[in-house]
Amino acid sequence: MKHFLLPLVLGLSLCSTSLMAQDMHWTLFEFSPTSINPASTGNFYGTYRLSGLFRDGSFNIKNSIGGSTNTYKSVGASIDGPLALGFRKQDWIGVGGMFYGDRSGSLGLGLTYSMLSVAYHFSLDKQQTRIFSIGLQGGGGSRALKDFNEARFEDGTMNGFMTNNMGEIDKKGFFDLNFGLGYRAQVNKQTALNIGLTVNQLSFAEQALLPQNNTQTKRDSGLTTRPLGIGLNGAFDFALNKKWDLHPAFRVQTMGPALEMQLQGWLGYLLNEEEGTKLRFGLGYRIGDAAQVLLGLDIKDITVGLGYDISLSDVTAVDQSFGGIELGVTYIGKIFKEPKIKPVILCPRY
Repeated sequence: MKHFLLPLVLGLSLCSTSLMAQDMHWTLFEFSPTSINPASTGNFYGTYRLSGLFRDGSFNIKNSIGGSTNTYKSVGASIDGPLALGFRKQDWIGVGGMFYGDRSGSLGLGLTYSMLSVAYHFSLDKQQTRIFSIGLQGGGGSRALKDFNEARFEDGTMNGFMTNNMGEIDKKGFFDLNFGLGYRAQVNKQTALNIGLTVNQLSFAEQALLPQNNTQTKRDSGLTTRPLGIGLNGAFDFALNKKWDLHPAFRVQTMGPALEMQLQGWLGYLLNEEEGTKLRFGLGYRIGDAAQVLLGLDIKDITVGLGYDISLSDVTAVDQSFGGIELGVTYIGKIFKEPKIKPVILCPRY
C-alpha cells in the first residue's frame, strides 16, 4: 500500500439547538470518520478519502406564520489520507482536515470551525491486520447569532434583556483540542472490527454568547465553559455468505450531564462482484430520541448513504415525527505508482 501527501481541505457540520451549542449528532456518523475519532485519520486502504454530509432537521417544522422553516441545517466535509512515514516499515501516519458549520433556530445561531488532525498507526503484525492508532485534532471556530433582531415575545416586541445587551452579543471564537485512540483488526476472513475512544474539548473553550456571571472564572462556570467530552465508537463486519454481510455499529458520547447513544444494524447485499456494487439497508436507534431508517449503496470506491430520523421524543409535537433527513457520500481515491520498465533490445539472429 502506497501513501501520499494530500492537501488539507474543509468540510461543514455541527448540530446545535440552543445558545449553549452542543456537539453534532449525525445519524450517518460513519460518513464523518475523522470527526468521530481523530485516530481514524488516514486509517484506510487508498490514497485519499473525501467525505461529505448534509442534514436537514427542519423540513416539517413550522414557523410563526405557519410556513415551513429552513433554519435547522448542517453540512460537513473532510479529507484525509495516509503517508508512508513511520518508525517501522509497517507503520504509517495519517493527516486530514475538516471544516464544520450549521445554523439553528429562528435567531440564526451559527457555529463553524475548522480542524486539522494527525494520527500514527502502529501495525501489530507485518501483514497489517491489527492496527493500533493514536490521533490528535486541533482547530478554531466561532459561534454567533445572525438574526437576533428577529427575537419576538408575547407582546410582539423584543425582550428588554435582549435590547439592553445587544452590544454584548458578538461573534465568539474558540480553540478546541481532541484526542483519540483506535483499534482495527481483521479477526478472520469473515470478521473484522473497528473500535475507538475519544476525549474532546480538552481546551475547555467558552461556549456562551452572553456573559453569565462576571464573578465566575472560565474554568469554574459551567455556563461559559464547554465541559469535557468522552466518546466511544465501534463497528463490526460479519460475512454471512458470499452475498450477504452484517454491519452493526454504535456510538456513545457524553458532554457534561448530556449523554447520547446510537445503535445501528446494516445488512449488505452484493449485487455485482465485478463492478463492486452492494446495496445496504438497516435500522438504528438514538436512545430516547429517534428511530432511524438507513439506506446505502456502494459503487466501487464510492459509498452513498441516506438516513431518515423518526422522532420519538417530546419534539414530536413540533416536527410531527419528522426528526431529520441526511445524505452522506464517501469516496476513496487510489493513485498507483506506474512501474518503471527498463527497455529491452532484442537482437535477431542471422
